[in-house]
Amino acid sequence: MVLLGICLGLWIAHLNAEEIVLPGQNTKGTLVELYASEACSSCPPAEKWLSHLKNDPRLWKEIFPVAFHVDYWDNLGWPDRFASKAYTLRQGDYAKRWNAANLYTPEFIVDGREWRRGFGEPELPLAKPEVTGPLQVVIQRDTGSVRVSHAPIASTASPHLTIHVAWLGMNISSEVKAGENGGRTLVHDFVVLDFQSQTATFTKEGISAEFSGPVIRFASDHPAAAVAWISGDDGSIMQVTGGLIK
Repeated sequence: MVLLGICLGLWIAHLNAEEIVLPGQNTKGTLVELYASEACSSCPPAEKWLSHLKNDPRLWKEIFPVAFHVDYWDNLGWPDRFASKAYTLRQGDYAKRWNAANLYTPEFIVDGREWRRGFGEPELPLAKPEVTGPLQVVIQRDTGSVRVSHAPIASTASPHLTIHVAWLGMNISSEVKAGENGGRTLVHDFVVLDFQSQTATFTKEGISAEFSGPVIRFASDHPAAAVAWISGDDGSIMQVTGGLIK
């Protein structure tokens, strides 16, 4: 997938020059997924709502937003440069779980469950503040390799867990020249630029996964973030972490 820019430079004021560390929270966070498209005229208000979470004090502590752009509206006259077939398939996997006949945008999915914002469910349904143990992300600056690890407080009943990492662009604008949003300048936050998943490895220390780099590509003049989470076969979210990395 062609991503924004080719700059692999990273920055964060967490530990040292060799590593970027997102240490995570001890209590369970809430993963907020938005499925959207630049070709969809109903999507800009939803993305604007997601952008307002930048000023929410719960961001990167309790709330972890990601915006996946799907590709099934690209034939409306404007191909979305952030869209990926893989993200459409991810949304489709969710739809199969609740027997949905069709995919649609904008769609919010919160902790693996559909959330119809503005349709009788105005409040963001946060995860219960249970203590689960932190999920940690360590990024090696020199190689771009990533290790995600979790030492759960309680043993998990599921032997099949998947660890995901999404690399996000912030404050990125697009001048849409055709289609339903033709003539508009759209601003995206938390937009997924790259996404990887690995089956979790179980050890006596806990759960982990290794992602080989380089996996991060950001335009050098934009902020960037990363979000990682663990999911079960049923789509449920076990733990999530994230934060700004540039």
